Amino acid sequence: MDTRKTLTPGDAAVDGLMHGLLAGLLMLAYLVATGWLQSRNFTEILGLFAPGTGTSPLYGGLAHLAVSSIYGAGFALAARRLRGRVWLWAAGLAYGLLLIGVANIVLIPGFAATLSSLDRAHLTAAHLLYGFALGGLAYRGAAS
Repeated sequence: MDTRKTLTPGDAAVDGLMHGLLAGLLMLAYLVATGWLQSRNFTEILGLFAPGTGTSPLYGGLAHLAVSSIYGAGFALAARRLRGRVWLWAAGLAYGLLLIGVANIVLIPGFAATLSSLDRAHLTAAHLLYGFALGGLAYRGAAS
């Protein structure tokens, strides 16, 4: 029997912001590590996330974490009634696929062309990792 509590929308949103931040850090760590294996330094990778024409690593990293937090809140609100670890992980993976789909169709071609220099396989894996982490964190957060 699953004894997880159903969160109020406000509690789910706040938890989602924190979970999105943590999952976004994990995603950035993965992208920086795979970039390093391709002889790219972390400031270059972080700079790719800077909005507009800027390449500031600090601005790029903070922008990515802000967006990750907001997307985390969206996931938490959408998945707050799901029960079971497997369902939340599956929902998280599906959410990661949705996000990479939106990034490939809308964001990269229209607004974030600098991200097109990242390897698509690694970018997809990073989004799946983000979603998987969100699902796991959502399960742990609601179980406590």
